[in-house]
Amino acid sequence: MEWHRQITDSPSTHNYGRLFNALKEPPLKLQSDTEREYANILEKWEEKQDNACNCVRAKLGFNARELIKSTPERPFNLLHEVFEAIEDKYKPTGSANYQELDWNYQELSLEGCKEVMTFASKLQEANNRLLEIDPNVGHSTPQLVNKLLLGLGNTSSSFRTTFYQTHNLLPEKDKSGAVKTPEVSWDTTIREAQHFEKNLKTEEQVKVALLATKRRREEFKGQNCGHCKKPGHNENECWILHPKLRPKRPRPDKSPLQPAGHDVNRGNRREDPPIAALAAKSEEKH
Repeated sequence: MEWHRQITDSPSTHNYGRLFNALKEPPLKLQSDTEREYANILEKWEEKQDNACNCVRAKLGFNARELIKSTPERPFNLLHEVFEAIEDKYKPTGSANYQELDWNYQELSLEGCKEVMTFASKLQEANNRLLEIDPNVGHSTPQLVNKLLLGLGNTSSSFRTTFYQTHNLLPEKDKSGAVKTPEVSWDTTIREAQHFEKNLKTEEQVKVALLATKRRREEFKGQNCGHCKKPGHNENECWILHPKLRPKRPRPDKSPLQPAGHDVNRGNRREDPPIAALAAKSEEKH
């Protein structure tokens, strides 16, 4: 899929995309065209073809360039001829390619991608490569959604459970076969997974802030602030004396697709996350 995109995108970015379809064949001579006028039109078309072919050659490696090297028998000066020759040689086909591409798809997980969006993009790209071999070996939207959810790992079990409870992987139909509730879309799955990812990072930030506060209090154990007389810090770190030092603790985002009171990290319960509650308690003590 990647080679196909690079080859077709390069001519398109240089305004030669129409040579794949509308301008694939030489322009016809109109009755109103003189021989000289038609020769000029034909020359411009051939020049565009040459430039487009050169754009493609610039993206190829040595072996591929040798494959479409111009010869008297086959000059390779038409864009569609160049493209067809490369496609015949390098388009993935056969069981061996399928096994390799499917293995790559199955091995993908959030752990190897670090971010949900990167993980989702790689899943879609891997599936497109499978579809390129044969439309029958690609994965459907429910399969992609489930693969994404399972690939988020054990830390996402609560989010995954809530997602399964609030969305349908397959459309819900009535007795007549009409769809009552559509299946969850790929874009919706990505959006909600990103919301969960952001909330998870927020909780990690709160944990780090609490640990830092705990370490500072241990350093000043037995000492009281000269201004507020509270333990755990000195006058230079007093939030009352220096309000700008008080950290701003981010609040987890609520997914706009979830019902009111719903927390993607904790299902449908309305209670505050334990870490956020602990942070609030820490500030009150301070």
